[in-house]
Amino acid sequence: MCTKAAHVYEIPCTWRRNVRADVAEMPEVGRQAAHILLDAVTAFEAGRADEDNVVAMNLALQRLDEVGAIGATTARTGEITLEVSNLAGGAVVSLNWLIEQLAFREGSDPQAVIARLRDFLDR
Repeated sequence: MCTKAAHVYEIPCTWRRNVRADVAEMPEVGRQAAHILLDAVTAFEAGRADEDNVVAMNLALQRLDEVGAIGATTARTGEITLEVSNLAGGAVVSLNWLIEQLAFREGSDPQAVIARLRDFLDR
């Protein structure tokens, strides 16, 4: 069911699709955001100083603003609203694809992979 976004992070209806569908359905800005997130991942180098890794990842993430993957508006009341649907959508599509690929290769189901990822995140 598609409803008007009640929360800033709700993915718009145009993003709700089967991951196996053609990636051409992904908005261009969302596709670029997904690539930028991958750039941030590759910017990290194990063994390098934390400060250097932070600088490298921030440099990669700066492009999110340049491509319009994130935005902010200020209401007359001073309330700030963030628009991150392209960023969130690109991340969700990428995670779904990776989870499906890993589950397939392991002979498990995506929910098992997600459960292990949740365990990792909660360490």
